[in-house]
Amino acid sequence: MEQLRPQGGGVDVEVTKATKELPRCRAVACQPISGLLGTEVSREGAPHSLHADVLVVGYGKGGKTVAAKVGRLGKRVVLVEQSDRMYGGTCPNVGCVPTKALVHHAMNRRPKDPAQEWYERSVTKVQAVTKMMRDGNYEGLNGMETVTVITGPAVFVAPHTVAVKAGGEHFTVTADTILINTGSEPAIPDIPGLRDSPYTVTSTELVETTVLPERLTIIGGGYLGLEFAAIYQRFGSQVTVLEAAPRIFSSLDDDIAAVAQGILTDEGIDIVTGAQVRQVRDGDGGASVVFDKAGHQHSVEADAVHAATGRAPATRDLALEAAGVRTRRVLSVRGSWPGRF
Repeated sequence: MEQLRPQGGGVDVEVTKATKELPRCRAVACQPISGLLGTEVSREGAPHSLHADVLVVGYGKGGKTVAAKVGRLGKRVVLVEQSDRMYGGTCPNVGCVPTKALVHHAMNRRPKDPAQEWYERSVTKVQAVTKMMRDGNYEGLNGMETVTVITGPAVFVAPHTVAVKAGGEHFTVTADTILINTGSEPAIPDIPGLRDSPYTVTSTELVETTVLPERLTIIGGGYLGLEFAAIYQRFGSQVTVLEAAPRIFSSLDDDIAAVAQGILTDEGIDIVTGAQVRQVRDGDGGASVVFDKAGHQHSVEADAVHAATGRAPATRDLALEAAGVRTRRVLSVRGSWPGRF
């Protein structure tokens, strides 16, 4: 055991040497754990107890902004993020930043450029950018004396209490005010074989993989699926889009959707509308996506199947019922509870 003297005074906090040597992304940052947060560290391996004025669950745009603002006002803040790859939220890590960067790299590829080599180099460059932004987001809050960042999944155990496992450490965090800022995650529809197929990928996985799929089938003709269709066709994939509605971009005006489809098909993308996907069958080296159209059954072979069918609230593992929070299947919660937002 070693003694840590919290910065700015306060009581000595006793921690194990192993805790201090954990990578910063795997455990609570040691610097902000001080008397400011009322930390109690058990000598018998029981959970560390922290109390904050504000607890933020989720490191996305809203959560990090609130944490920074409240921290600058002198309030005690704990921010819990389950993944060390999501500091800053969806946009800089797996959303708008990497996808738009991939658009740039894909459009700059010339026909003579080797597809796999160009793609792998592009993804590597994009991931370097997202890492830089992720590190900046982490340091921006972790460097504040009034903010403590814990990396690990948060689970409600009471209306104003969450339990967090960070690396080999366990924390119990209580707060007067709790902000749930976990955002959304890709939703995979209940199509037989789709969820369990090793060839199924989400947008999160696509922006990180360095292996270019030779044949990419995208289920969903909305803005997300079509953006990835355009990106990967330019990188050199053979792309098929399966859309259940009579046309792509079903939420947009007919003339806009028609122009968009003309552009994409001219690029070489195969767009099938009115396609009801029935099953995904795994085979050797790929999957077969079975769909119905106009009363006939068809199939398309794929090295990767992208489920681009929308997003769902990322609240499934929070145990919100312990906090008295009721949820619906859409992006909302029902009811009003003091101190929880």
